[in-house]
Amino acid sequence: MTIAEEFLTILHEIDAKFPFPMIKDIYIPQYSPESPEKTSFGLIQLEGGVSGIIYLSLSPVYLEQAASLALDSFPGQNPFSVAQWLSHSHSSELQKALALGTINAMSSYFFDQSKLPLDFTTNSMGNFALKKTDHVGMVGFFPPLVKQLGDQKIPLTVIEKKESLVQTHPKWKVTLDPLCLKGCNKVLITSTTVLNNSLDDILKYCTSAEYIAVIGPTAGFIPDPLFDRGVDILGGSAIVDYEQLRSNFEKGLRWGTASKKYCVEKAHYLGYHYWLDKL
Repeated sequence: MTIAEEFLTILHEIDAKFPFPMIKDIYIPQYSPESPEKTSFGLIQLEGGVSGIIYLSLSPVYLEQAASLALDSFPGQNPFSVAQWLSHSHSSELQKALALGTINAMSSYFFDQSKLPLDFTTNSMGNFALKKTDHVGMVGFFPPLVKQLGDQKIPLTVIEKKESLVQTHPKWKVTLDPLCLKGCNKVLITSTTVLNNSLDDILKYCTSAEYIAVIGPTAGFIPDPLFDRGVDILGGSAIVDYEQLRSNFEKGLRWGTASKKYCVEKAHYLGYHYWLDKL
């Protein structure tokens, strides 16, 4: 069973006991070739206020995909009608992005209703406990950590999918070959690997890693499928003020206090069944 299929199985189990609310609102940005960096995130909100973050890899094709989906018809729909797109091989890039955002919103609803405690104080990178003897693997590019590792002279290997990004820097190496992760004892993975269905493959190369973290704004999903695959920590973002965050996105502003980062650690996590029994 894929990660996407497991998400849906878990959410259906939750829905059978505590039905999810319908979709209330959806926001996706207008594509702008002049400033694409300002338009990479969208939002989806369920009735009752819980919401999820959508990551969009925007391109001119995105405009065509958005026009074909009739997004103004989404309010009032069952969230499963969108969430299911993540597990369909024929889904478009935009459909899968919307699906993961919806799964995040549904997960947030479960977290809220079950009172599952999210850790807003621990830095998801804190447990890396970096040492000179480490070799860190990175799937996706995390600039703050790259600088930190460079300053500490800790070896770093970055796995990328774009050949144009391949380079050898005095302080790190960028490669297309995930086999290089086999030599890394600590691995940091972007949550977009869930979106593009590459996480399972990436984790096959991390069997010798003593610590694996998956982080990113779209890592707001129930963590069980990742923890079962060897991930140690999940670092996501919770939306504190939906309207403010939507306004910030529309204006190309920073997220500010409209969202808060949190983490869930496998070592301290009791599993979704434990919290489902509390509903």
